[in-house]
Parts: sequence; C-alpha cells; structure tokens
Amino acid sequence: MLAATGLDLSDVQVGPDKFQAWLCEHTERVSGTGSDDEAGIVFAWTEHGDLAHATVTVGGGWMLTKPSQSWSSPRLIYGVREAVNSWRYPDTRLERYRIVR
Repeated sequence: MLAATGLDLSDVQVGPDKFQAWLCEHTERVSGTGSDDEAGIVFAWTEHGDLAHATVTVGGGWMLTKPSQSWSSPRLIYGVREAVNSWRYPDTRLERYRIVR
C-alpha cells in the first residue's frame, strides 16, 4: 500500500508499527464516506486495536489492495464498496485517512 504513494520500499518490510508511524506523519483523519471516491484516501482496518489491513483509493470509486504481505500476493483493484464490505468482521473497525505529505 505504501509503495502506491511513491515511496521506494523495494528492500523494506513494513510492519504495523512502521505503517502506523507513516499514517501519523503523512495523513490526516477523514470522517464519513464523503471522500471515498477521491484518490489518496487510506482505509485502515484494526482488529482489537491492532492494524489488520490497509488499502488506498485511486479515484473514481476504485481502490488498490494487496490481500497479504507475501511477495507473491497479487495487487488488486476493487470497488470501494466491495473492499469495505469484504472487511466486515466482528471487532473490526475501519478508519479513513487522507494522504497530505
């Protein structure tokens, strides 16, 4: 997900702590669904307070996602609604962030 922002991460594995630090430094929180069609909105799901999954919008109601951390996992384009609905689990919370830096 971070590679989609232009960062060179070819030799870096980004774990939840590094990702959370990046969110704090480069994004601002967004409330509601009004920005879901804009490019550069990060969706971050947490389970029991821990980061579980993240995706980023590419605009027009579409979202770039990678289902796992495995190098062989494909990068996929989902509709925003499809992505949100696919992560509706008990004890899972969705938060949105706009990339600003």
